[in-house]
Amino acid sequence: MSISPLPPVVHLLPRDVARGSQVYARAVCDLLDRADDPHLVVTLFGGPPVLLRPDHSLGVAPGRLRALGLDPRVLFRLRSWLRHRPVRALVAHGGEAYKYAALVAPRGLPIVYYRIGAVLPGARRPPGRWWHAGLLHRAAVVVCVSEDVRIETRDLFGVPDARLAVIANGRDPATYAPGPTQMRSIVSIGFVGELAPTKRPEWLLSAVSALRAEGIAVEGLLVGDGPLAASLASRAAAAGVRYLGRSDDIPGVLKDLDVLLLPSTRQEGMPGVIIEAGLAGVPVVATDAPGVRDVVVPGQTGLIVGVDDLDAAIAALRRLAGDRDLRARMGKAARAHCEQRFSLSSSAAAWRRLLGDITAAGG
Repeated sequence: MSISPLPPVVHLLPRDVARGSQVYARAVCDLLDRADDPHLVVTLFGGPPVLLRPDHSLGVAPGRLRALGLDPRVLFRLRSWLRHRPVRALVAHGGEAYKYAALVAPRGLPIVYYRIGAVLPGARRPPGRWWHAGLLHRAAVVVCVSEDVRIETRDLFGVPDARLAVIANGRDPATYAPGPTQMRSIVSIGFVGELAPTKRPEWLLSAVSALRAEGIAVEGLLVGDGPLAASLASRAAAAGVRYLGRSDDIPGVLKDLDVLLLPSTRQEGMPGVIIEAGLAGVPVVATDAPGVRDVVVPGQTGLIVGVDDLDAAIAALRRLAGDRDLRARMGKAARAHCEQRFSLSSSAAAWRRLLGDITAAGG
């Protein structure tokens, strides 16, 4: 007598874009997926293929309705899709995907919300806070990307500890192996990520320009795309920064860096790029954004400065630019730390245990 395969766990994401959260979701899903435990990646909005390789897309064209915050076409298509096929559990990666899942998923279907960022300021005040708190009660478990996000979810929205978990981003240590020891006379400082206001990539231009004005031999490397791309690209060369745009080879980019700058605001959850930099043996200068202290050990694997303190970031970069031995020690320590705590395999194992418990309990 043959045994019918289990219904899949569906991992829901907004769309296929070149972001660290999509890289992580696809990699985890690939590790979890097997014949007796199927996992699928589904996107809400359509668009050209980038890197996510979704197993299915609802194909809604992104536009004005999405920008307004709630697209009824997504609600209709997702509800219809879920009602016409068996699904064991729904994992919503990020707030946008979770919003739609919470509103239309059938009762009895367990939803796991993976919170990958801190909330925007508007969600901290009524009525935004009430709206978020109401939606969060639909989740069987809220999995937070960092301890900072877990505390925020508990204290701001009242989600009890029993329905909270922390599973950090993970990366494959072999993919981000350190490059050969750099003997360059010019220190390369890089920014890698979305070129958006909450990421503050303009700090790289300010820092490199300031250090070069002091006669320090540094160059900047700006990698990414986003709403600030055109403005930054036109200013980069004058500041001593090379603008590469979006790259499909982040491990290769990191091998060319001596220091990574992460100047994010408080809207982060846990920046995956600092895990990647750590595995690549690159020390980090980071602002004290949520999740950063989960990854960066101050004074050992990198340096942490105040969230709005550009002068302190420049001073930290100055210190690392002038001390090759310090960079080497921090890079080696960062590799060991991230390999031990943030491997993709350990992250996937945590997901398998959590999802097994949820589906065994029936949500």
